[in-house]
Amino acid sequence: MINDTELMHHFWEITEFLLNTLLFTIGGTVWGDVSIRRICQMISRIGIGTNWKEAAFQGWGGLRGAVGIALALSLNAETEHFSSITADELEDGVAVSSLKHTNDTAKLFGMVGGIALLTLVINGTLSAPILQKLGLVTPSETRKKFIENYHQRKIFRALLADAED
Repeated sequence: MINDTELMHHFWEITEFLLNTLLFTIGGTVWGDVSIRRICQMISRIGIGTNWKEAAFQGWGGLRGAVGIALALSLNAETEHFSSITADELEDGVAVSSLKHTNDTAKLFGMVGGIALLTLVINGTLSAPILQKLGLVTPSETRKKFIENYHQRKIFRALLADAED
């Protein structure tokens, strides 16, 4: 019934890749939304307060490649460990395939690093216009009061420390 097993194998590889991409995109979006909501709740509990505009910018600022870089470093270290094992310690051609994978992981590390750099450059460059568009450039009255209260406490603690000395 199956005429070309190689074609079928490639079909399922592509299908797996697309479904994994969809799954991780949805999962990342949901996880980001849940974590930002939790952070907003914690910030609200300590008295600072936040709104959807600030939460949206927190999400934008959180898009970085740190996790991808950590995973690529881990994968690179793991394949280098296996490629350092001599061929006598491995069975039937495993040493050759591990050397090939070492080159692949080095390429992967370069790509992940490039993506992380791009996210930093793009997010950093676009942060000011996004802050202006969201109206977050000027602090609200609540924020001004919070900062003023913080400075007063800092001065009060410094005066107390001087009085104790």
